[in-house]
Amino acid sequence: MLPLVGYAQLRLEENFNYDNGELFTVATAANFHDWRIRSGTPRADVNNQSVVVDHTSGQTFNGSYQVVWPTPASLNTVYASFTLTVEVAPNDLDGYNFIAITNPTGEWNRARLFMKAGRQANRFRLGISTASDNVDTASFFPADLLLNQVYTVIIAWDNVDLSATLYIDAPNDVNQFRVRVPGGTTRSDGFRRFTLFTNSGRDLGRYRLDNLRVGEDFASVWQAFADKPAPVIDGADGLLLAEDFRYPNGGIELCFPRSVAAVTFHQQSFRGGRKRSLVV
Repeated sequence: MLPLVGYAQLRLEENFNYDNGELFTVATAANFHDWRIRSGTPRADVNNQSVVVDHTSGQTFNGSYQVVWPTPASLNTVYASFTLTVEVAPNDLDGYNFIAITNPTGEWNRARLFMKAGRQANRFRLGISTASDNVDTASFFPADLLLNQVYTVIIAWDNVDLSATLYIDAPNDVNQFRVRVPGGTTRSDGFRRFTLFTNSGRDLGRYRLDNLRVGEDFASVWQAFADKPAPVIDGADGLLLAEDFRYPNGGIELCFPRSVAAVTFHQQSFRGGRKRSLVV
């Protein structure tokens, strides 16, 4: 569960190689004791060596899991990557957080990842906030994402410049699609936990999570893109109508339908609360 050889700054690698069953139970049975129930009665199930969370309407599980990386005691800059596949679309139009990076004692959450229904049916969107679970503080990636598509998601918290960043299928940490939110507050004890929330009051659909990595920089958690297809997204309202994405020279190239006559491109980032976006 923690093969650190070859990754100088990789602190946790979790591939969920457990028997099928409730996450905490099967991880403990496999003598991996760093998964913990932080609060309430959460429910996440290992299924075919990935974690499935059923967050659809009618579920009654409320609580959170946390996994602790053993060394060092805490990190000031934390990157967490994982693959995310949404199998049933969320119906929550406002959105709610379901993942966060947390301090050593488990109660202070940063880089909260949000999910909500997409603008089109059977789609979803992801967003990020620095700390609050109030969706009004979150900034969402301005494109619908597809069901049953494997996305590599990276969330990052910088305890120095107090910002949270969301990357979706990004091959590097500069000049790619990302959402960055400033304005957080520091924690002197750093960060040491990855938190997975369940909340029966919010319909976030059903999703599958795998290949969890935590490290101190982007490179340490980056999933290799050599054999990974380009990200598949679905635009709406004239936003991100790209047919294909390629990564020449570490940058990004947008390929549009021939019918698109004019394109205005602004790199996705959030600084000082001002959003830049891509319009056609």
